[in-house]
Parts: sequence; structure tokens; C-alpha cells
Amino acid sequence: RAALVRLDERGALEIPESATEFECLRMIRRTQAEGIAGAFGALTHSWIRARYAHEPPNDGEFDALCAGFGAFEAPA
Repeated sequence: RAALVRLDERGALEIPESATEFECLRMIRRTQAEGIAGAFGALTHSWIRARYAHEPPNDGEFDALCAGFGAFEAPA
């Protein structure tokens, strides 16, 4: 959610409140740079595994997700 908020705050993306995870991912892939799309894809897939399969990221995956979050800080 924070990644979407950051993109919205920069005016880089408008996503309807009703959008599903995969709808958000498709919009991001269609409208954002590769770095942002890749980072958002990793976050989305990790969220889905954690939420629905009860498989949280391991330490290495978590560190990679945190490092990738920097993509959302860059100017649009």
C-alpha cells in the first residue's frame, strides 16, 4: 500500500480503491519505469504469498524488498 501511496503522491499513478493486487500490478507495469515495475512486482508477489499462503519472506527476500523500495522514492 505504501508503494501505491508514494506513486499517487507524486502524481505518477491513479489507482481505483477497488483495484485488486493484479490490477495494480498490470497498471504499474504499463505506466512505470522498469525499476519501479520490478520492485512493485516483487512486493506484490511477496504480499500474496504472505497473506494467502502464509509464507512470509525469508531474511534475504525481506532485505531485497527493503532495498527495492527505494525505487518508489525516486522522482517520477
